[in-house]
This record gives sequence, C-alpha cells and structure tokens, in this order.
Amino acid sequence: MNRRLHTALRATLFVFVCAFVAAPVFAGQQDDIEQLRKRYRQLEKDQARAKTKIADLEKKLAAKKKRLKKKHDRAFDFETQKAVGADIAAWFNANPKADSADDVLAANKDVLVKAFGNEIFVSSKIQLLDLFAAVIEEKQKSKAPTDGKRIGRGLKEGFDQALGKDYDLAFETILKKQTRDWKKLVRMKQNYKSFGIQLDTIRRQQAATVSARIPAGMVPVPKATNVKLGTSFEKLIKISHDLGDSAKRNFLIMWATPPRLISIDEFMIDQFEVTHLAYWYFCHQTGHAMPKYFHAYEDIPGVDENGKKRQKAIWKDVWPNGVVPDEMKYLPVTWVSYDDAVAYCLWTQTRLPTEFEWELAARSGKNGFDHRFWPWGNDYCKETCLDGSTIESDVRKKKSEHMPDDNYIPGVVDVGTMQEGRNPLGLYDMAGSVAEFTSSPFIAYPGYKGEMKTKEGIVSAPNKFNANEIVIRGGHCDNRDVIVSSVFRSSVDHRARRKKFVGFRRARSGVAGKDQLKHIMRNGRLDVRLQEFKLTKPEAKKKWFFPHLDTRKGYYAIAEKFEWNEEYKVPGKGSMILIVNREMKSLSSEKWANKFSKGENDINDSLLIGVLHTDVEIMDPPLKAGTWFVSYKKGRTYKDPERKGKKIVLEDAILFVPLKPGEPTLRVDYTGTEITTQSKKMAGAFKTQVTPLVVDGEGSTYDKLEVTWVFDIKSTGKKAIVELDMKVKKGLLNGFK
Repeated sequence: MNRRLHTALRATLFVFVCAFVAAPVFAGQQDDIEQLRKRYRQLEKDQARAKTKIADLEKKLAAKKKRLKKKHDRAFDFETQKAVGADIAAWFNANPKADSADDVLAANKDVLVKAFGNEIFVSSKIQLLDLFAAVIEEKQKSKAPTDGKRIGRGLKEGFDQALGKDYDLAFETILKKQTRDWKKLVRMKQNYKSFGIQLDTIRRQQAATVSARIPAGMVPVPKATNVKLGTSFEKLIKISHDLGDSAKRNFLIMWATPPRLISIDEFMIDQFEVTHLAYWYFCHQTGHAMPKYFHAYEDIPGVDENGKKRQKAIWKDVWPNGVVPDEMKYLPVTWVSYDDAVAYCLWTQTRLPTEFEWELAARSGKNGFDHRFWPWGNDYCKETCLDGSTIESDVRKKKSEHMPDDNYIPGVVDVGTMQEGRNPLGLYDMAGSVAEFTSSPFIAYPGYKGEMKTKEGIVSAPNKFNANEIVIRGGHCDNRDVIVSSVFRSSVDHRARRKKFVGFRRARSGVAGKDQLKHIMRNGRLDVRLQEFKLTKPEAKKKWFFPHLDTRKGYYAIAEKFEWNEEYKVPGKGSMILIVNREMKSLSSEKWANKFSKGENDINDSLLIGVLHTDVEIMDPPLKAGTWFVSYKKGRTYKDPERKGKKIVLEDAILFVPLKPGEPTLRVDYTGTEITTQSKKMAGAFKTQVTPLVVDGEGSTYDKLEVTWVFDIKSTGKKAIVELDMKVKKGLLNGFK
C-alpha cells in the first residue's frame, strides 16, 4: 500500500475486487494453531468441492425440472388423456374379470409412465387406484364395454386432485419429493452449511486466541459449546448426602437449578480478585470515591413510623486518611458497589464477567469445562478454600492478628494464599474468600420450579428473583461447603449497595474490541444520535433508511494500550482507539457515492462512513478525545450570491460530527480523493483497521494514526475503502497495539 506520509490528513475512497481470504476449523481445544490452520485449509477445500458439486447438481436438476414441466403439461393435455384412456379401456375390455385395482395399476404402469413420466405416476397412485376401483365397480354392475373417454376424464380429475394445474406449486410440494437427486441436494447443502459453521467457529476461535491481548494478571478460558451449567436436584441431594448433610439445609442451592445448556466464546478473567492496593490506585488516579465501611448506628432526634427511635448509619473510610494500611494491600477489596466495580473495569479496558463466564472459569480443568462442583474438583475439602469451616485455621488467625479491629473482615487473607484451592486454569480464591460481582441480573433459570421431593419431604427455596438485582458468585469466608461451590448463586439487591463480603474480579472478551464496542453502543445511544441527521441515501424513492453501525467482526477495529504500574504491580488506565463501519446496504457504486455526497448541505448530503472513538486527543485534525461520527463529502464548485456570483471551489472533505449534541461539526478539507478500481492483487492490502505509527526522524513532533474503513459494494464483489492519516502528539501512541 502506497503511504503518503507528507500529508497531514489523507482520505481515499476507492473500489477493488475482493480476494477471498481464509482462516481455519474447530478441531478441538487441544489442537494448536498450526493444526487448526491445517484443518481449516482442508475444510476449505472440502467446502469448495461441495460448492462445485452443488452447482453441478443444481444445473442438472434445473434441466430435470424443465422436463418435469413438460410431463406435467402432458398430464393435463386432453389428447394425451384421451389416448391413454383408450389404451387402458382396451385393457379392461380384454380383461373383463379384473377385480383388483392394484392389478390394473400394475398392468398399465408402463403405459402411464411412458405417457406422463414416473414422477407423475408415483404422485398420482392413490387417485389412479380410486379411478380403477370405480371402473371395476361399474363393470360389475354393467356388462357394457369400458369407455376410453370415461378413463380420460378420470385421469384428468385424478391429476387435478393429486397435482393441481399450478406446476410450480405441484413441483415444490409433490414432484420434488419423488426425485432422489433433490434429497441429495438438500443433504449436500446441509453439509456445505456445516462446513461454513465449522469454518466460522475456527475463525472466531483463532481471532479470540490471537487478536485480543491478554493484560497482565489475566488467564484465558477456553471456548465452550453447549456445556451444562447449574445443577440438578439429584446432584444437590447427592452432594448433601456426601457431606453428611440434608438437602433441606442446602435449599438455597436450588437457585442454580435446573441445569441449562450454554455456549460461551473464549474470554479471559483475572487470576486473583481485585485487591485494595489495585483499587486504591484507581481511586488515586481518577478521583473516584474511596470505599467506606459500615461502623455503627447512632440515635438521632425523633421516632419513626413504628414509634421506634430514629437512627442513622455511620460510615467510615476503609483506608484511614486515604492511605491503604500495609496489612490490607493484598486483601481482596470489598465495601465497593457494583457501579464501583464497573467503573474500575472500564478504566482498565475490561469488564465484569457474566455469571456463566464466572461459572465456566471456576468449573474448568486444563482441557476445558469438566463439570467440577468446586474449583479444585468434585469432593469438598475445607483445607483448600476460605469458608466458614476454616475460620480458626492458623493462616487466618495469623492474618487477623495484624488487622484493624473494626475494619477487618474476619477470615479474609491475601489473595493467592490458598495454593491448594487454585483450579487447573490457575485461578485463585473462587470458593470462599469474598463473593464476587458478575454482570448478570438475578433471574430464574428456564424451567425453575423452586421445590423438590426428598426423603425428608418437600424442600423449597424462596422465589426472590429480581432482574434489578445483581448476581454474585463464589460465596465468602463466612459461608460453608455447598454455598462456596461453583454453582451457587445469590444476589446484591442494589447497584450502589456496598457489602462487607463482596468484591470482584475482571474479565475480557477474547475478541479485541468486542467489549468496548458493546459499551459505546450501550442503550442505543449511538443509534439515537444517528437519527438526528440523515447521513445516508434513500434506499428507495420517498423512503429513508436510517443508518446503523455494523458490529459484525471484521467491520470494526481497535488499537489498545494497557498500562501497568511497576511500583505497585497493579493495572493502570487502559486506552483505545476504535473505529466502526456503517452498514452500507445502499452503497451500490462509486458513482453513487460521489453523486450523493456532492449536495449543498454538509451533513445531510454527506456519506456516513462510521464512527471513530479515541481516548487520546488528535492534533490534526483537531479532535478532542471522545466519539465522532465520520462522514465523506465530495467537493463541488458553486457561485456565491453574497460575493457577486464569485465561483467558490470546495475541496473534498471529511466531516467529524461529535456524539455529544450541541457541539460543532468539524469539516476538514483534503486533496487527492479518488474513486477507482484496484486490481485483485491489491485486495489483501486493505482491511478495516487502526494502525498507530511512531514517526522516526530528528525533530519529529508528532506520531501518526492511520485508520481504514473497508466496505462491500452492493452485489459487485468489490470493496470501498476510506483511509485517514491523522497527527497525534509525540508519545501518546506509545504502547498502542
């Protein structure tokens, strides 16, 4: 690709023939990338061969359909019906004692097949048998010869009843079923679709493996397909029995019933729960409110509606004077709300895991999900976790000796202390310690009943599900055995609620940009803003197609930076530069693009390219950090009436429309725009991407950011490309990949 480094901003829109680019098929979680690639290439060849066979068979069947049309027409041709009727009548007259419709059909099969074809014959068997049975009955009542016209009329009525005169309808509902090749085509298409599903699975798996960076301290979790999460009544009864317990005592585990099949893409999750030190660094850097803990109630004047003395809660700083005590630095942070946890995750370019991701991670072995009930296995072992049964353990007593009296959660120790409780993926403290926020609403699983029959009688659980509550997982150090299992789920009743025993760990999708894209498009805020101006061409006369953004993988791209503080060994601020394509359903040609974007109104006559979100400020064009709609505007020449008709030349331009309403649109002129057709050889050089470039050279005062949007041209097999080169202050792009 030819890069013109001397331009501050370049935008080139052109078209080229797309080259097919392949990637590999799911061959199992144990296969390495090279094996996946080999498997993918083989599947790609198999798919190509299947496509060729399908095309050949479709061609063959198209000809067969034409021949069937002629046979169908013959079935409703009066002369043919009369001639065949005469032949069958002659047979009846030669065989006056015939008394079986089946025998008549067998004897006259050759005549019928020769005249109408085997498909028509087979499709009309029932009607033909009825006809011959009626003729036999008539012959038994009368010795008169059988009339050929009578048989002809019977054939006409039978074909009309069996097939109908509408050939296309008859073909789709009846005749197609009589041809083996049509069934073969259906099977071949199913196989071809299966190849596509497998290829797509591997493409996504590879993308999850290689396209997303794994920040320090996070562990990848393999993709899982149709795994059974949650638990069953039978499992609950068995676990209770194994623990010498009763199912009635463990009734709350019923919130995790019945088991359900879930598929989860590869993702990553923190090895440890977020610590006080890590969270303090976030608060210190951003000014976010520091956690406070509940200390006591104090009386205030007056009484409440029940006549009791009024009280108010006293909250104190978890970190005295805003400084984390040394003995608390590596404890899992608590007294933070769901909203606090989300804010921390966003600051580090991560998110909270869903409850199913959390469960999958906790219940996975080295080879992926293996149904384990606790992170370490299927047998409860109190020495491996931090639950209520180990409150008197030496390690917990030793830790508590050095903790503040009123600000310490009894039983919690530094993250990673319980080595035996680590699961095979390397995840610590997923049973006991502190419970952990997820991003999931606390709703019942499909098919939830809430009660079960046991030897002890009916065991039931309260139906306290509420979509406004947040699921927490993992239990905490004041819980016990079953409650700290990997299937147990409970909730926090308010997004802003802070709990003594609830902390969190972060997660991140395996596909780069997926989480960030979901966040900036939350609540439809981008779509809502798009409706305020028509950055598009009408799909049809007098109909406007409101533009949307294309969130399919490959139609957005991201460059990210993850900071890591070496002094404290904690994550720092994450940053991103993200671009999203607009859905170009109406982009039919390069001529259309230029013509449409050449009107007099900048915004309403511009061609929406997509969205640019940047966490860094851009020097040229002068864009603040934030989210911008990007639109292409073709230049034009016009006479300005306010300047005595003087000819005004407007150069081609890119319009940057801020997401935030009320801020001005930025128009940036540039030269060199063209719409051309590139060779197939050039196709592989372009894809939707964000490329941060450090500009070398003495005296360089800026670095360069290249962004490229790539679109399909409707039904042409070609591509449209828009490229922008932007200047960024020296050093701001360091660390972006």
